[in-house]
Amino acid sequence: MREERVRSEITVVPADRSNIIIEIGAAKAVNALPKSQLGKALAYAQKLLPYMKTFLTNGYLEIDNNAVERAIKPFVIGRKNWMFSKTAKGAKSSVVLYSITETAKANGLSVEKYLVYLFGMFANSKIKERDILEKCMPWSENIPYELRVQCRQLKQFKYIN
Repeated sequence: MREERVRSEITVVPADRSNIIIEIGAAKAVNALPKSQLGKALAYAQKLLPYMKTFLTNGYLEIDNNAVERAIKPFVIGRKNWMFSKTAKGAKSSVVLYSITETAKANGLSVEKYLVYLFGMFANSKIKERDILEKCMPWSENIPYELRVQCRQLKQFKYIN
């Protein structure tokens, strides 16, 4: 259905050698000379259009990357904060904590509950084997259900499937 709806929406067609026309649905949006800045932009769009429509053939692909943008925003903000870390070790600790919290969010966990769970697990056991770490990962099936964010809360994290 998405393919039928979107494929017909946007087309870039060379009208002739002196004009490039972009059409959105039935309306002609732009008619530009090829040597103009707009004409060059439209020619570039025309060249890349087959690649931009890849999402039509695979239902798992999104039309935009908004989910990724939202997911990396805390790291971008954190990057500015890490500049003021007193030591490289402190900055590294901040990065690790950001990574843990964002991965927990991406896997539908309550960050606070997950951190309490991790601190409890690590305080009560000696980590000698990789299996113990694997069981604590946010995507692990061994994570207690109570750590999961409820549906109503989950809507705020739109990048979670």
